[in-house]
Amino acid sequence: MELLIFLAGRREQLVSRDEIFDRLWHADVFIDTERNINNLVRKLRSALGDHADKPRFVETVVGKGYRFVGPIRVIEGRYNADHSAERPLRNTATSPARYSKDPVAYGEFVQGFRRSSSGDPRQMEEAAQHLMNAVTRDPEFALAHAVLSYVCAARHFEFDPSRNWLEKAEFHGRRAMELDSTLPEAHVAKAFLLWGPSKNFQHIEAIGELKRALALQKDLPHAYNRMGTIFAHIGSLEQARTMYKMASSLDARQAVSHSISQVYLWGGEYERANEEIAKWRVENPANKYAIYFAPQPLLFTEQFKEAQELLDEASGLMPNEPLIISLQGVLLALTGKSKKALDCMSRACANPNSFGHAHHTYYQIACILSILGRVDSALEWLERTVETGFACWPFFLKDPCLKNLRELSRFELLVNSLQAKYTEELGR
Repeated sequence: MELLIFLAGRREQLVSRDEIFDRLWHADVFIDTERNINNLVRKLRSALGDHADKPRFVETVVGKGYRFVGPIRVIEGRYNADHSAERPLRNTATSPARYSKDPVAYGEFVQGFRRSSSGDPRQMEEAAQHLMNAVTRDPEFALAHAVLSYVCAARHFEFDPSRNWLEKAEFHGRRAMELDSTLPEAHVAKAFLLWGPSKNFQHIEAIGELKRALALQKDLPHAYNRMGTIFAHIGSLEQARTMYKMASSLDARQAVSHSISQVYLWGGEYERANEEIAKWRVENPANKYAIYFAPQPLLFTEQFKEAQELLDEASGLMPNEPLIISLQGVLLALTGKSKKALDCMSRACANPNSFGHAHHTYYQIACILSILGRVDSALEWLERTVETGFACWPFFLKDPCLKNLRELSRFELLVNSLQAKYTEELGR
């Protein structure tokens, strides 16, 4: 299908075999180019009922490449793939801005979208480039603008905190909304920006945008998964669990997002958290969230030796990551090594970049200080944690690292205010 889109988009133009290779594979992929391209063209001709000796669609230019010579009639595009739980699912609305009638723009969109939920930095960068090609070719292509917006927002949040990605995310999100304010993905893109470090994690506003998206189109798994993560961060753990399971019901594999690990962890279900994280690491051993979460159930159940082994591995993979450094500090504090724990705290504070999650670093600093009996400073860091987006009050009540704070009236007041705030807001 990708070859057909590529050739049709270059109708009546010669497309070299090198161009086909570059389009369909990566430069660092080693394959038998001749055999693979020959097989692809043979399959394409078979599907089209075409013949090499009397081509109606694909003409061979001997020694040079191929040319698409068949007629093309442009009709309203319909995306109908089912390759990922993060797909922008079909919408029966007839919005002219949702799809593109330009086959090249649409082909670029498909290429970009396929890479948009990979979680791999290189793939995400490629996704952004394909989507940029799509909106350059067709500036009115609202769906491509929306997907490009949340790809850029994810890049900014997960991998690269430079403002370049953030500005692109904001621009293309606005453009998608201008072109079609009823486009569900435009509301999802806006939610991705609202619930991020640049907007200081506006939980309620982001949930509102996701609800608008789902009111327009119910089968958006990436909207449910994002809502699950937001609910978890504000302590609505049962609602988070429901959202993750809603997303899985729309996935062809019926797979629940591994991010449900945080629901288990923060709810005190340490065995379930450990099992889910173990599956996550088998499926995607390089995933930084799986690496980060892996030692935590062991810390909470006082399996310190095993937790240290996982933290050593994490430190080797992400030596300058404040989340890992501060988590190491928690383990050192729990095992009575107070000076080293405070050194970790200082090192974590010295590096401001924490792939979008500084609030978890602040939380772990609060834990270090709480364990060491510095309760006033610990409470101040906990309050900073809440102010910067992590307000999971049920976890605050369960986490053994915070037990020295739970007798304080300020702690009780903080938890009660969070419980009241989010119960009231989410009840609307």
